[in-house]
Amino acid sequence: MNPRLTEMHSDSVFSFRTGEIVQRLLSLALIVIGLTSCVGSRPAHIESSVHTGSNVAYGSSHSIWSSTGQLIVRTFITSSSAYGFTTVYRSDDKIGAYEAWSFGKKYRFVKGGNVRRGCRGCSATELGAVFMSDSDFNSAAVNGFEFELRGRSGDVTGHIPARAFSEVLGLQAKLDATSGNMPGHDPAEQNPESIAPDETEPAS
Repeated sequence: MNPRLTEMHSDSVFSFRTGEIVQRLLSLALIVIGLTSCVGSRPAHIESSVHTGSNVAYGSSHSIWSSTGQLIVRTFITSSSAYGFTTVYRSDDKIGAYEAWSFGKKYRFVKGGNVRRGCRGCSATELGAVFMSDSDFNSAAVNGFEFELRGRSGDVTGHIPARAFSEVLGLQAKLDATSGNMPGHDPAEQNPESIAPDETEPAS
């Protein structure tokens, strides 16, 4: 096969799989917006799609309060070996988050858009997802994770407790088993190297 065609096919597969993951993660973030104000956080669990064959293990949500608003995070691991956490930031005015950092290391941050409820005085909500390597995720399960979201109009710093990561790692064996049993799922077709986000890549 023409090397260029092979490269184009690889890029297409990467874009499709990454887009699918982000879409599912941010869909969950939207659900968090509607639920966190009225019910307790849902415990760690696995969500599966019989249509795409994808599976995602989610942790329970954790709230981080800043002087300007509230940040809700939820850790995740996908069946395509992507690790990280979703972010839902609620405040009177959006900060335009576009980067994620932790002690000098830049992490890939994917913006998911903004939501503002149609009423005067309602808060603005910004969605996003931070992607981590599996080694950083495992380290965070022991030490927790301190980070900063940089925005065009302000920054938000926070700490995610170790249990937020360890509870998702506790579902990994079940996640792998569930993925292997999904109709049409072929583990050989999933290349962890092709789906793992490059943490040195400029933020989207």
